[in-house]
Amino acid sequence: MIHTCKKAALGFGFAAIVVSVVAFMPRADGGGTVKPGLVDAREHNANGLWEGEPEELYANVTPAGCTVTFKGINKGRQDIELRARSSKVRVKGGWWKRLSYWTSWDIKKNGGKLVEDETLAFDCKAKRRYRLFFLRLSSGGKNAGDITCYYPSSRSWTKKTSINLGDVSRYFSVYRSSSSC
Repeated sequence: MIHTCKKAALGFGFAAIVVSVVAFMPRADGGGTVKPGLVDAREHNANGLWEGEPEELYANVTPAGCTVTFKGINKGRQDIELRARSSKVRVKGGWWKRLSYWTSWDIKKNGGKLVEDETLAFDCKAKRRYRLFFLRLSSGGKNAGDITCYYPSSRSWTKKTSINLGDVSRYFSVYRSSSSC
């Protein structure tokens, strides 16, 4: 049996394994072996020998990661935006990386809620620290102030997959004494 594998880049950090497979499909006479998920497109000729080219298959590759849920409420009088594309996440021993490349989450005033999922690199056992960037919006949607805070703090780590930010309007308090969320 001959197997060849090639790695094909698909972008965004994902890759697929291209596999050429020989003789994995069970033969009509009961001989041969089966490997789950692999198929041989060749057929027997009149002499009972394999002929044709093996099919190239793309394995269904799922990136390693962890889905983290961000929750919060806005009890304040102005809309607040959690700008995920300006926020960062870091695993212990690693570098800061954007939380998301395209997303911002609006949290409406007077009780608006935030419940958003984001799939992050590394598995759920990794210790993480978040640097979250919030904007307070005026009635015209303009920036009326911004703040960056750390979750769980600028010096500690968490393995939690549900991040409860509580009342996000409190981050804009004049009396705020900590950079922690």
